[in-house]
Amino acid sequence: MPRRIEFPLIEIHADEFHRQLTARAIELSNMLLRCIIQQNLEFEKTYIFQNLTISICARYEEIEEKALRTPEGFKEMSDLMEYMELVHVQLLPALKSELHEAHRRMMYAIKFSALSEESIRWNTVTFNWQYQIIPILDKHKLMLNIAKENSMENLKERRAKFEQEMEELRAQVEQLKEVGEYDETPFYHKKTQNMLKQLQGAVEIIATFNKEEQLFQWPNSAYPMRKQIQSALEPFITLYGIATNFHKCYKKWMDGSILELDAEEIEVEVDSLKRDIFKISATMNDLKAPQNIIKYIKEKIEEFSLNFPAIRILCNPGLRNRHWEKMESVAGFEIKPDASTSLKKMLKLNIDTFLSFFLEVSESASKEFTLEKTLIKMKSDWAPFLFTLLAYRETGTFIVAGMDDIQQLLDDQIVKTQSMRSSPYIQPFEVEIKDWEKTLVTTQDIIDGWLKVQATWLYLEPIFSSEDIMKQMPEEGKKFKLVDQRWRQMMIKINEDPHVLMVSEIPNIVAELDESAQLLEEILKGLNSYLEVKRLFFPRFFFLSNDEMLEILSETKDPTRVQPHLKKCFEGVASLEFDSKLDILSLYSSEKERLPLTARISTAAAKGSVEKWLSEVILNYSF
Repeated sequence: MPRRIEFPLIEIHADEFHRQLTARAIELSNMLLRCIIQQNLEFEKTYIFQNLTISICARYEEIEEKALRTPEGFKEMSDLMEYMELVHVQLLPALKSELHEAHRRMMYAIKFSALSEESIRWNTVTFNWQYQIIPILDKHKLMLNIAKENSMENLKERRAKFEQEMEELRAQVEQLKEVGEYDETPFYHKKTQNMLKQLQGAVEIIATFNKEEQLFQWPNSAYPMRKQIQSALEPFITLYGIATNFHKCYKKWMDGSILELDAEEIEVEVDSLKRDIFKISATMNDLKAPQNIIKYIKEKIEEFSLNFPAIRILCNPGLRNRHWEKMESVAGFEIKPDASTSLKKMLKLNIDTFLSFFLEVSESASKEFTLEKTLIKMKSDWAPFLFTLLAYRETGTFIVAGMDDIQQLLDDQIVKTQSMRSSPYIQPFEVEIKDWEKTLVTTQDIIDGWLKVQATWLYLEPIFSSEDIMKQMPEEGKKFKLVDQRWRQMMIKINEDPHVLMVSEIPNIVAELDESAQLLEEILKGLNSYLEVKRLFFPRFFFLSNDEMLEILSETKDPTRVQPHLKKCFEGVASLEFDSKLDILSLYSSEKERLPLTARISTAAAKGSVEKWLSEVILNYSF
């Protein structure tokens, strides 16, 4: 722009304008530069240095700390080697890439402002790490080689010691071939168990060796001697286990309380020992010393087996005082054992001469015991059986349901009990079995009477709950009230304890059920006679069933209750027309045809006798 402009009348000088405009431009430029510098400093502090460069330095320091650590043991060395492999493959290339990014950001910051001292310090430390890490890695390599050599030497020593231990175990197994004394078997049983544990622990030791060998790129050691030693040891473990087991069993059989012995269990244990000793005998057939132990056990088992007849008798769980007394009367001396009596003591009584008689007593006791157990089981079978009682509508009482399983068990046990009564061995329990049979039969009678009364009560209860029926049949209504009262009292007692067999303990329940059944029969006869009188007075009632008639007669205050049954009583009549006073005005057919009566019929005048006003309907219209 020109500094001076001439016009015809005036002259403009622009020097001051130029100075002001230039000053303003310089001011705005300085403001923008200061803002850029401030933002850059904040960017340095918050992002570059606090996050990126500090993070780079921290990871280089971590690599340094781990690389210069001397590993203490194989696991630390293995972990360190794995970590350093990760350093070379992943961590260092990643850090190099991040250093490049940090350099790019630093150059960007230099374009706009001078770096702070803190920024210069962090950049110096950060960018020197890529050169500083090289001697650290070289030093680590040297330290690791030394550690590997030490670890290799340690592995060689441990493998040599392990092989020596295996040789010692092999020698100990060889020594077992010379053991032939039965009394020493408990000691050798414990010793072979410890040897087996040592061999099992050797599996883990070998696995550890193999891991270290793989790390050092050595071929894996198999140590087949361990399997060979274990295979050679197993027959001895089995033999000493059989011997120890036999020793414990024999001591229990001979010296334990005879009251705790079970003859069947003893025979099973002896048979098992015979099978085990036969198998091990075939396995160790060429070893003379162990065969002495096997022979001794066989002889002791055979010797003990000769006592089986006496054991079956003396250890019979069915023997009672009466049986011991019978045997003592024949033997002439006391035989009955107590808690301190052992089988050895019993065998010393020389009862062989009495075994034939004792056997008869024992067999008899076994059969009696079988009957006794059967009786106990029959009683216990009833424990889970309860009557299923259901609330009957809103009457405040109950009815019974679901009796099939109870009936089935009753039938089965009654038959079984009667069969047991005919057994010649039932005499000791004759009174008990008779009482049990009585309980079952009584329960059966109660249930039969109960179901019979319930069926009739369910039929009559809705009928006699009607006031009209009670008024028309006062005698039968009185009887039903008595039956209903007894029914409710009985159901309250049964609901308090619904166990099936408890019903037989309710006083006079059978007599009350019989009496209630008789009263209900009388009520039914009276009800049938009452209906018969109504039918004779109004013959068209013969077209209705008893239930339909009772539905009409139980609601005499409501004459309209007769409407659903008119079609059966009158041909072509579907309903009656009642006025507000319940007087009958006309008849209607199914097609809604209206047939007026010759005279109005008052149902109230009949005073509840339905048959009377129905007869008037016939008189006032000819059908």
